[in-house]
Amino acid sequence: MADLDEPAVESGEVSMKGEDMSYGCGHGLSAKKYFGAASASLPTPENCARDAKANSVGEISDSDMNLGQAFCVITDEDAVVWMKLVKKSPGSVNGDNLTFLATLWKPAGV
Repeated sequence: MADLDEPAVESGEVSMKGEDMSYGCGHGLSAKKYFGAASASLPTPENCARDAKANSVGEISDSDMNLGQAFCVITDEDAVVWMKLVKKSPGSVNGDNLTFLATLWKPAGV
């Protein structure tokens, strides 16, 4: 689980406060709000927000994720996050270990 607004990551099967994304335990990577495929190069915050909504993938399994693949997320606090998969290694029965490069744009006034 991850709260992208903070940012904070927590492992376990119980939801965390402010959770924006979850992964593992037989499920793929998914977001609470918007989560869509994005350009592999850093987009503008406006383009990233558009991609999160227009290219929504809902949930994606670790077997369908490839190095260099990127996603845009809109968090529960309306921040925009661009994430690019930079490392993928075998994990446990709950899924592969994933490492992302991420950029966070917080809404104005936050």
